[in-house]
Amino acid sequence: AVRNNQPGILAMLLDRCDPDQLLQCASIDGFNPLHAAVEGNRAECMALLLDAAELHAKRGVSGFAAYIDSTIASDGPVLPGCTAMHVAVLYGRQGAMALLMQRGADVDNAAGEAGARTTPLHRAARSRNAAMVQALVAHGADATTR
Repeated sequence: AVRNNQPGILAMLLDRCDPDQLLQCASIDGFNPLHAAVEGNRAECMALLLDAAELHAKRGVSGFAAYIDSTIASDGPVLPGCTAMHVAVLYGRQGAMALLMQRGADVDNAAGEAGARTTPLHRAARSRNAAMVQALVAHGADATTR
């Protein structure tokens, strides 16, 4: 539903699925639905996923408080260990990054493979995306985090 930008179908699935399925769901590339929504610039799907995670967290369902900062599988073939915030920066998704920051994503999460761990700010600077660097710094990103 996320990859095909079908928020109506996603809403139905989220309403009916076992919460554990959302936590365990990942594509062959290791992306969970939130990572896929960010990659595809699917703002409505992102909001639905974050709303569902917040609702489950409030209900005390284990694992959802950290959903926004969940990482791509460390053995995944694409962006191992990265968070949705890293994906937003890597794909230049300014709106997705803003929504993630608004919802409380960790802007200083150093993720990636051992020896190559970077924060979203490091990645934004490396890609020379001044708008993203400015937004991350304005949101409190720490340039010294490793």
